[in-house]
Amino acid sequence: AVAQQQQEETNAYPWAAVFLDYQHPDQPMLGLTVAVNHYDKSYPKWGYYLGYGRSKEEDLAFEAPAEGKRDLTMLRLGVSYSLTNNLSVYGGGAMLEDSMEYTDGITQYCTDCKPEWHSDTKRNWGGEVGLRYALTRHLVFGVGYNSVTEGGVFSIGYRG
Repeated sequence: AVAQQQQEETNAYPWAAVFLDYQHPDQPMLGLTVAVNHYDKSYPKWGYYLGYGRSKEEDLAFEAPAEGKRDLTMLRLGVSYSLTNNLSVYGGGAMLEDSMEYTDGITQYCTDCKPEWHSDTKRNWGGEVGLRYALTRHLVFGVGYNSVTEGGVFSIGYRG
């Protein structure tokens, strides 16, 4: 059994994983990441990942009659390299979209008029690096640094 486990650790095998991610740029964001180890026998240690995260919609608490709301969206895309079957490093690009919608607070003198909404969207680009460690064959933890948020990305996932 020990010999089989050592052989399994030295031979790379393909796998796919789904992660639940947490980030906290200036408001908490939850997301999902799908990571796949490469199925090409010429590059068995390489893989790639795609992640998406979103924050809750935040009320901007403008003085009435003005209204406003804001939310954050994160997209992440990159490659990974397996050092062993249980430990891999990853890196890639990240885009943070900061969207704000607001009214100007001007009210119309009619009964059925709606306020006029305006929107601003800022996109910031950066990179990220990190480590993923499989505690068991199926339970994987990840920790990384994201330059867009200037903070950590924490992940827990299931791989099969």
